[in-house]
Amino acid sequence: MSAPAVAERPDLRLAAPALGSWLVALVTLGTSVRVAAVVAACCAAMCGAALVAGRRLPSRARHTVPATFACAAAVAACVASHLMTLASGPLPALAARAGDARVELVVSGDPAVGDESGPVWDRGRTVTVPATLRVLTVPRGTYRGRQPVVLFSRARGWSSLTPGQRVSASVSAARPRDRGEIAATLFARAPPRLLGRPPFVQRVAAGLRAGLRDSVARLPADERGLVPGLVVGDTSRLSDELKEEFKQTGLTHLLAVSGANIAIASGAILAVGRRARLPPRALATVGAVGIVGFVVLARPEPSVLRAAVMGGIAMLALGTGRRHRGLPALFAAVLLLVCLSPSLARSYGFALSVLATLGLLVLAPPWRDRLVARGCPRRLAEALAVPAAAQVMCGPVIVLLAAQVNVLGVLANLLAAPAVPPVTILGVLATAVHPLFPPAARLLGWCAWLPTWWLVHVARYVAALPGASVGWPGGVAGAVALAGLTVVAFLALPHRRVRRVVAVAVTGFVVASGALRVVSPTWPPSGWRLLACDVGQGDAMLLEVAAHTAVVVDTGPDAALMEACLDRVGVRRVPLLLITHMHADHASGVPAVFVGRKVDAVATGALEVPADQWRRVTATAAAAGIRVTQPTAGAVWRIGALTLRVLWPPAGYTDPTVFADDASPDGSAPNNASLVVRASWPGLSMLLTGDVEPPVQERILDSGADLRADVLKVPHHGSARQEPRFLAATGARVAVICVGADNDYGHPAPPTLRALAADGMRVLRTDQDGDVAILETAQGRLAFATRANADVSGRAPP
Repeated sequence: MSAPAVAERPDLRLAAPALGSWLVALVTLGTSVRVAAVVAACCAAMCGAALVAGRRLPSRARHTVPATFACAAAVAACVASHLMTLASGPLPALAARAGDARVELVVSGDPAVGDESGPVWDRGRTVTVPATLRVLTVPRGTYRGRQPVVLFSRARGWSSLTPGQRVSASVSAARPRDRGEIAATLFARAPPRLLGRPPFVQRVAAGLRAGLRDSVARLPADERGLVPGLVVGDTSRLSDELKEEFKQTGLTHLLAVSGANIAIASGAILAVGRRARLPPRALATVGAVGIVGFVVLARPEPSVLRAAVMGGIAMLALGTGRRHRGLPALFAAVLLLVCLSPSLARSYGFALSVLATLGLLVLAPPWRDRLVARGCPRRLAEALAVPAAAQVMCGPVIVLLAAQVNVLGVLANLLAAPAVPPVTILGVLATAVHPLFPPAARLLGWCAWLPTWWLVHVARYVAALPGASVGWPGGVAGAVALAGLTVVAFLALPHRRVRRVVAVAVTGFVVASGALRVVSPTWPPSGWRLLACDVGQGDAMLLEVAAHTAVVVDTGPDAALMEACLDRVGVRRVPLLLITHMHADHASGVPAVFVGRKVDAVATGALEVPADQWRRVTATAAAAGIRVTQPTAGAVWRIGALTLRVLWPPAGYTDPTVFADDASPDGSAPNNASLVVRASWPGLSMLLTGDVEPPVQERILDSGADLRADVLKVPHHGSARQEPRFLAATGARVAVICVGADNDYGHPAPPTLRALAADGMRVLRTDQDGDVAILETAQGRLAFATRANADVSGRAPP
């Protein structure tokens, strides 16, 4: 058996200029034009000084140091120009005072429905449109420019726009959250007015993307959404649940078009060119045109741009007869892209793409060769080394994004690897064939079902394994800690004794974890949909959206108890925090929700009393950059498979004097202003009632609202103030009472318990049962489990 070839020494000559320039852009983007200009001047001066002192520098640094400072100066100058563009014209002043204007925009990317930055309460879903401002009309005149903006709207017509389409609209402007990336955030209340048609190339690209969606339209829902995501990065039809499972198992990179997709597309074009015996320059030209076309088709996302520039450099090497090297091409791509679009320096997608590629080029080859040298088959060694290298390099950035480490990412990627090329090739063929012969494209789409089905189930089952991902401190500190631990591992693991100690420790940890999970049932149980937290005398509910993601309804009286419940369940993202009303037993735990978790939106009941509690909630939200909203009856949120519909209070219920008969000496005005919300998933529903009392319960009954639900959160901790008709109208099979043990209020009241039993409901109480979870069984039946004794579970009455 011959020895494996020694991996070539990596060419890192452009590493310092590229990474230094990236760092300069990252730092200066958050500053001002003046600061960026000063940094550019300083770097230029340092470059000159390095050139003057050239012979005094070590031989390896004579070219690297001046090049690094020269590139940093160029990037800082580009950042200054970019910041000057953002600050020009009347738009920044208009945004500062939240003014209105008439604008003309050119759409620069695909509109996103239900943007991941967080749902906003409304009767429909919010559409996010990236665009370039071309004309701004204000009372003082008309301004023309090219400023990047982001527009939000709930009106019709925005979601169907195509990149390149020019539109006009009346908008309100606001300051952007992140300085240095866009000039302003715009809000449109009306549909757009189209000005002409999109460019021909964009119309063709939109037609091809639509053709791919049509080719797989007859596949099951998950597979139907996954194929366009793998082929052209179109995740518009991918469920939030599957996205979260891909994220948890380290497979998200498959949904970001990058080098593999461009390699397949350009490789096919080059194969045809070689068959036609094109000369090298013509072949390189055809390949470059194909890469540009694929960028238009897949949209110029950060990972696509990085792969396209590297592909363009490869075509240049092909046309000039020079050898193509991966690392110089990667660093050259970073330099070029950061200069042309400085805001990419802040893009997580760009960072993940660059770091993953760096891992594949630097770490994967020696790891693969070491495995081969120890007798591992070469293909298996490569299948192990590639995802491991990418995961090691991307780990700190993933911690910044999700505060977790994907423990089983290598396993998931190893299982998924054989299925990715067939799906990509079949998808590309279906995209190309559909305009010519749609039935053949649909046949190709059907052929993609089996490998796509495999990918869906790999993500689903690996995500369900114990320890698929583990929590890690988020933020910069957590990322630095993980990076430091990785460096220590690199330095220590080459020593045989250290490897043995680590192997024994890891094996012991895995065995102990498995034994604990067998002996002690996990909490919450798999398949949970609703969970009532035991937070004492108060309400706190979690509504499952995806793995580690839940809507939070009320937070109880104690932040520590609330945080403990969220940690037990493993909630790391909260798309919506809903506070039914401002009493302390529902709102005092709000700060806990923001500790180590990403909160996207906050909504509360209509009354801003007690005033001190209202101020605390709004201040906590404002510190996270969130504006608190106050929805009324008719408002709807759609978050993944979960739909939330507000039934109470009606519009105009903003003052305790409204509906004066609802007020009483015992302070029930805030209670009766509680949000009443119906939450539903396919096959399961729950009525969340806050603390509403009989006067409002009767009004909701009289309104004709649909109160039917499988699960009822009993109003006001099961107090005696209940309208029996309201309880019976829900038809619920399970009643959940959030209540503290030995409370001074006599909750829950015996008459209420008797009424619930008479209506055939199984009553679950947090004072006796601890946390209460409602789940669906494999047969679609309703079941429950309690944490007071994790072995206590059962089925709801039929």
